[in-house]
Amino acid sequence: MGFSVSAASAILFSSFIYLFMVIYGAINTSYDTVSEADRKEFERMMERKHTEIELMGTQFGEGLLTLTIRNTGNIILHTRTLEVLLDGTWATAGIGSMTVEGTVTDIWGPGEDLEIGITTSVQPERIKIITGNGYCMYGGM
Repeated sequence: MGFSVSAASAILFSSFIYLFMVIYGAINTSYDTVSEADRKEFERMMERKHTEIELMGTQFGEGLLTLTIRNTGNIILHTRTLEVLLDGTWATAGIGSMTVEGTVTDIWGPGEDLEIGITTSVQPERIKIITGNGYCMYGGM
C-alpha cells in the first residue's frame, strides 16, 4: 500500500501542476490582450482630445464648394482619412482637390490650413467634417 499511495500522490500532484500551468497561461494571455486593448483605447482617446479643427471659410460657385479648414489642435492629421458630409449626405467621393498650405500632401500639421474642393450641384447649408480619429466639426455656409 505504501508504494501505490506514493505513486498516486505523485500523479495527482503532477496533474495539479500541469492544470495550474494551463490555467495560468490562459489567464495571462487574456490579461495581456485586455491590457493592450485598454492601452490602445487610451491612446485614441488622448489623440481625439488633442484634435481640433475650425472652419475658416467657404466659397461656392459653378458647382464647386471650397472649404478652408485650420488644424487648431496639437496633433498631425492625415487628409486621406477625412470624411465630409454636406447637409447630412456623404460627400467625400466628390472631393476633387485637397491641399495643405497650397501643397498636395497627406500630412496636415497643427496651425496649417487645409483647402478642400468638392464638386456639388447645390450649395449646402450644413457642413460636417470628421477626422480619422473620430473628431467632428460642424459648420455652415
